[in-house]
Amino acid sequence: DPGIKASIEILEKSLTANWREEQLFNLKQALQHYDFLENQLRECDLKSEKVILKMMNLASNQKKLKPVRKQKNQPKFNVEQHLYNVLGTDVTQIYGVKSTAALTIYSETGADLKDKFPSEKQFLSWLNVVPDNKISGGKVLSSKVKKKKNIAGQAFRDAASTLWRAQNPLGDYLRRKKAKSGTKKAIVATARKIAAIYYKMVTQKVSFDPEKIKIQTTQHLEKKAKYLQKQMEQTQKMLAQIQNNQIRVI
Repeated sequence: DPGIKASIEILEKSLTANWREEQLFNLKQALQHYDFLENQLRECDLKSEKVILKMMNLASNQKKLKPVRKQKNQPKFNVEQHLYNVLGTDVTQIYGVKSTAALTIYSETGADLKDKFPSEKQFLSWLNVVPDNKISGGKVLSSKVKKKKNIAGQAFRDAASTLWRAQNPLGDYLRRKKAKSGTKKAIVATARKIAAIYYKMVTQKVSFDPEKIKIQTTQHLEKKAKYLQKQMEQTQKMLAQIQNNQIRVI
């Protein structure tokens, strides 16, 4: 572990003790179990890589991406590069979308999003990250997200759930939505935003542009500020009218 500063000699000395036989047996079992799980993960990574290589369009433009430092519990192979070769864009640049989530989404949706989902609206509906509105006579009677399982949709929700402390526009949006509508609705709303960005990147072969999200956030805040200013002006007019009526009565 890179966090350990002691030398090997000191570590070995610190492990010297009066160990009982059952303690050593338990430790041996635990180590063997850990090694087994690590081996299973390696095999899974190798198999996943082979599947992606089979699906890869070798005729496509394959730009070399900068190597990314691998985080804990992420696949050991270069997921970002392989997905870029298949999708034509690096979807792991989207806030919250790590390599595992990107692999899960790709395994469920494939590369030809436009063929399966001609519109963004259809894609979001299939993911179950938009409310199912029941409308009668032009009025919305109910607006709830269906309770159905969707692996890709859950991957987008998991991506949204990693942004609670993120200092970026999507993290700000998640926290703002939580304050207004609660945790569950905030996660679904943020997942919808992430999925919309994913759909546009994959279908239009464009890179992730955080500046566009910042612009949208700024526009939203400006619109909200105008609304609050208008509300304040209306309140001031009402107060002025009430005061005038009181003076007339006196």
